[in-house]
Amino acid sequence: MLKKFLETGNSLGLQLNEFETWGGAYCIGIDKNLKRLFYMKKRQNVSEKEILIDLHDLSSSTIFNASRPVKAETVGENTVLDLLELNLRLGSTGKEESIEFYSRNENPVRKKEWELIQKWDSIVSGYISS
Repeated sequence: MLKKFLETGNSLGLQLNEFETWGGAYCIGIDKNLKRLFYMKKRQNVSEKEILIDLHDLSSSTIFNASRPVKAETVGENTVLDLLELNLRLGSTGKEESIEFYSRNENPVRKKEWELIQKWDSIVSGYISS
């Protein structure tokens, strides 16, 4: 998956200096020189979603956390995470791109997604022009 991600980024003229893969389906990377973010989600070796964002145009970055409380007989109330996305708003168009980091429908076991989304929110927030 990483090889395909880097090859696709390279075909788009990107040199991805920093990148991550997780969950067997997700990749995200940044070309620090061109200030472009590239994201790819795959299922069964087929690209399902590719997003390329010019960070020069980034106006905001927010974490979307869709969770809900559930009652467990022995423990009381727990929270179940359904979806975790990084929402990036582009200033010139007002368009918002949603980068999925976790979906309970795709992968019921959550591992390091919360830490990753916080890290990437911090990275892209550094590119928001004041």
